Amino acid sequence: MNAFRTFYYMVKVASDFALICICFYVSLILCQLKTDLTLSFPHVRAIYVVFLVAMCLSWYISARMTGLYDEFRSRSRVFEVQALAKNCVALFLVSIFFIFVFKIEPINQFLIVVFLFSTFVALVIWKILFASIMRLLRRKGHNLRNVLLVGFSRNSLKFVDNLVEHPYLGYRIVGFLDDVDHSDDFCAVYLGPLAQLETELGKGEVDEVLIAMDKTPEDKILEIVETCEQFPVMVRMVPGSFNYLSSRCSISLFRDFPVITIRRNPLDELQWRFIKRAFDIAFSICFLVLVASWMFPLLSIIIRLTSLGPVFFRQERWGKKNKRIICYKFRSMFLEKSAEGALPFRQATPADSRVTPIGRILRKTNLDELPQFVNVLLGEMSVVGPRPHPTPLNIQSSGEINKYLLRHIIKPGITGWAQIHGFRGNTGNHELMQKRVEHDIWYIENWTFLLDMHIIILTLLNMLKKDGNAY
Repeated sequence: MNAFRTFYYMVKVASDFALICICFYVSLILCQLKTDLTLSFPHVRAIYVVFLVAMCLSWYISARMTGLYDEFRSRSRVFEVQALAKNCVALFLVSIFFIFVFKIEPINQFLIVVFLFSTFVALVIWKILFASIMRLLRRKGHNLRNVLLVGFSRNSLKFVDNLVEHPYLGYRIVGFLDDVDHSDDFCAVYLGPLAQLETELGKGEVDEVLIAMDKTPEDKILEIVETCEQFPVMVRMVPGSFNYLSSRCSISLFRDFPVITIRRNPLDELQWRFIKRAFDIAFSICFLVLVASWMFPLLSIIIRLTSLGPVFFRQERWGKKNKRIICYKFRSMFLEKSAEGALPFRQATPADSRVTPIGRILRKTNLDELPQFVNVLLGEMSVVGPRPHPTPLNIQSSGEINKYLLRHIIKPGITGWAQIHGFRGNTGNHELMQKRVEHDIWYIENWTFLLDMHIIILTLLNMLKKDGNAY
């Protein structure tokens, strides 16, 4: 299976690179016809070669981030088209970098537009054509992997259901072996007891054996594995702790020991943390210089003129690894104090009388959160990530909401995946709070740089329209 996977991986990467080069050459010809651009000068040709190499490298790096080439058989066509679109966005950003930073005249807007459009269309057509060819081959019985199931369990039942629902994956169940006939519960053919394993493998029709047995003694499983390894078949096992694993789990080696990571966290890898932190610093500096330099003084004056109290509101919240941080916000409420001092924590509600008139506008447009770019610059927060909650809410929710503290495995953010899906504002509703946590965990497991760009763009769009959950 690994040999097949490597071959298809190389075919997909090589074919994509070839199409990118072809589309770039076609774009050059069209650009030459439209403008009087000549390709004869050596330095011009060298610029195009450098640009094309940068495009291919950017494409490959982006593809690694979007998972375009991951697990050939387990990706749907919709996923591939979405990944292609994200990769083309990455190429667009690199192209803009070439145009405005290096100011290379032969690389112009017309060339970029034609190149990116033709690349996207050509790759989509190629992916559809390639998938159609593979489906045709599989209908004729080619490029199919015959799988023999050993044992009956909830896990093997889920596995078969997935293969039945997704025939394009190219796997065919030849049947299952178990000491008890579960044909009534299983859509696979019952081939007999476990003692028949050697007989079935001897027929030469099985490519892979999947062992999925709950509460089975280790010596029994070892006996089954040793039997399988007497034949040219690939042996796979579904772990008994399947129900504890997420859809983004991974398996790696710790020296000679296989280790299952229950949840994938891309930001565990140094290179992705570096990229995210570099973007946070660059984005924060640009915002503070270009926007905050004039907006903050203006909002500060309005806040001071409309209500008594400080301009900024400071609140203890929990960051990465439950570390306490001080979050900064524009004050949006009237000052309240009891005889004993500050009043206990209370979340804002619709038509909350504590909110000032200007504060209501700030909260609805999320402008009150902008001072947190200082937290980002200090390294306590990120531009995108799970929203940090006040200490009292963290203490309360950690005992009531399932997997609540798991969201603190990465830095909190000014905006996040949960927020753009409407899970923001008052978290008094247990079900909505659980949904928010689920979205945060999904973001952690599926993080990519392009996903952060997607969230930032949607956040900006949401700031321009009314959000019913912002008050």
